[in-house]
Amino acid sequence: VALGASMAREMPGIRLHVSPPDLASLMAGAGLAICGGGLTLLEGLCVGLPSAVVSIAPNQSLAVKALAADGLCSFAGEIANLDEGALARRIGDLWGAEREREEMAARGMALVDGQGAARVADAMLGWQEAAA
Repeated sequence: VALGASMAREMPGIRLHVSPPDLASLMAGAGLAICGGGLTLLEGLCVGLPSAVVSIAPNQSLAVKALAADGLCSFAGEIANLDEGALARRIGDLWGAEREREEMAARGMALVDGQGAARVADAMLGWQEAAA
């Protein structure tokens, strides 16, 4: 958070949100996010939020790199060896690439539709009915 806070103070038009009460609304209205490679990234894909992603846990890197290779996000590196200057350049490059962000948003919404919980519930109910 400290790295993000210091970067946010130096960049006009940037706001840092830590544990906001209504993340979905913020995501839907944002033009770009810098986030970790966990569930927040998947939520962003669902609402079409282009993201520069920092892998903050070792188990995230492989998945984030695969998503980036498919044009769903921009991999900004791993937190353990993150270069602040490189991250700032990546963010600037992505912000300046409107078409890339639009394509990223469209790909994300096509991949993650937000209906996964309903599909799991339907499957569970189907199993329950089959067992009866």
